[in-house]
Amino acid sequence: MSFRMRNYTENELSYFPIYFRAGNRNFVQEDIFRLSGYGYHQVFAVSGGYGILKIKGETYMVKKGDMFFLPKGLPHEYYGTDEQFLTTFLGFCGEGFFPLLSYYGLSEQYYFPQKSKGVFENHMEMLLKQYDSIHELSALCALTFSAVVAFFDEIAKKEYSPIEQVKLYLESNYMNPLTLEDLFPVYPYSRSKLCREFKETYHTTVFGMLTDIRLKNAQVLLKNFPDIKLSAVASACGFSDVSYFCRMYKKAFGHSPKTKELSA
Repeated sequence: MSFRMRNYTENELSYFPIYFRAGNRNFVQEDIFRLSGYGYHQVFAVSGGYGILKIKGETYMVKKGDMFFLPKGLPHEYYGTDEQFLTTFLGFCGEGFFPLLSYYGLSEQYYFPQKSKGVFENHMEMLLKQYDSIHELSALCALTFSAVVAFFDEIAKKEYSPIEQVKLYLESNYMNPLTLEDLFPVYPYSRSKLCREFKETYHTTVFGMLTDIRLKNAQVLLKNFPDIKLSAVASACGFSDVSYFCRMYKKAFGHSPKTKELSA
């Protein structure tokens, strides 16, 4: 998708709180060094690859899923450390920016790791797709404001501790084969610390909770699809062996999942 940019007359800038200036989605990011900042506000979601972000003497290693914003005039640098450093970004101006920062309680924090779930990027996709067909300034400003709000909604969501992120990861990926090594992207410490902290927090082991999550999802499948084969249930819930699944199910719930389908 091509780069979009728009300029305004002084008179046009007197109507709305937020104005679109520039934006793109999955943009191959060029190296940026701005010691005096930039002429308008910018918000970013890292869409791919790895890069470096420098703001107010701090250096951050950024990667896909990270988000950051740069107020007008704030000195900054950002550049990729590989050829696939992609950003989805929106540049904008208007008097509505600082009231938004106040509303979300943001002041000196500009970088937010592992926040993007795609909501802001979806808003940007809609904005950019409609950009060439938008004839009313009000419509463009409304879509821009929605995208900016979507960005700040995402970064303002609750921060989860690393051990909470492990639990969320298990709940989202229980259907796949998992090892402790698969958890290190969300828990960047040692295996022993992971196992110890998980047990202290949830009073069970990582794999004990994983089995529990799988069994509860199997129970839901069996309740809602009474004719489903046990092999399909086991596979959908992350069990590679039907006999083991049946044994664990009986241990957890006191009865076999569906005795009549044990030959399935």
